[in-house]
Order: sequence, then structure tokens, then C-alpha cells
Amino acid sequence: MISNRAQSQLLLNVDTIGLVRALVRFDPTETAMKVRSIADAQNLVELIFCVGG
Repeated sequence: MISNRAQSQLLLNVDTIGLVRALVRFDPTETAMKVRSIADAQNLVELIFCVGG
């Protein structure tokens, strides 16, 4: 588990922070609007696994 987190190179940028804010407030519409690329979706999934795991 720790090795997975160490391997995770999730870059915290403005878009990622915006995705986290939308998730914390559980606003699916805002979250969907903020996911604009495959990279955004991958970062979001990786973040969910890091936080949930």
C-alpha cells in the first residue's frame, strides 16, 4: 500500500484541487464538468484510490 502511494506521482495543480473540492462537496455535475481529459480522469481515479485505500 505504501509503495503504491510512493509510486503515485499525482501532481497537485489547480485542476486537481478543483476536482477534489467537487468530490468533497459530492457534486457530480461539477465533478463531471471539471474532468476534461483522460489525464484528469486518471488523476481523479488515482486520488480516490489513495484517499480511500
